[in-house]
Amino acid sequence: MPSAMILTGMEPYRDLWHGLGATSERVSELLRGWGFDTELTDDLLAGVDAAPDLLVVNIAGRGSHPDPREARTARGLNRILDERVPVLALHSAAIAFADQPVWRQIIGGRWEPGISGHPQIGTSAIHVLRGHEITHELDPFAVYDERYSRLTRDSGVALAEHVEDGVRHELAWALEADDGRRAVYDGLGHAVESYDSPGRVELFRREVAWLSRIRIRS
Repeated sequence: MPSAMILTGMEPYRDLWHGLGATSERVSELLRGWGFDTELTDDLLAGVDAAPDLLVVNIAGRGSHPDPREARTARGLNRILDERVPVLALHSAAIAFADQPVWRQIIGGRWEPGISGHPQIGTSAIHVLRGHEITHELDPFAVYDERYSRLTRDSGVALAEHVEDGVRHELAWALEADDGRRAVYDGLGHAVESYDSPGRVELFRREVAWLSRIRIRS
């Protein structure tokens, strides 16, 4: 049985705006339904040490307190690179680990303070970009979610975008490094309602399948 480790709600990488425990449980439920053995952890290094087939990162930005495990966190991030652990970073994970440049390298971009933002949460159309095998023949979909805007993508291939005031904003992308390491950033998933959208769940399923290199039936 393939394994998935879900990094969730670790101090100080959680905030008042994201119900990380609830969304992590929903993600775990979906993964179990697709045949994964799942485990939730708040310790990045322990999650990497477990050598999972997939590491899901569902945390938020650093708050006002320093990271008491900064050195341990840094080792975990570098292990991701060294061991080519496939990473699926969700929503506010783009804000996390701002003091660790390697995280930006892993996921291929990030939230830029003072530049990135989002409109008010609501139901909106997500436009699928079909330049990657993840999105092959995937239709556009509607989802109730918070839509991150003006993110910076350094590398990879865009998977989906939304339009706000006539401007297109990428909110998901996939990248594969020269050494075969794979990562996906998926900017959806603010709350559990995101996973009530069949189209959103299908995008998530395809991301998981591509990252883990495991065939998953819809």
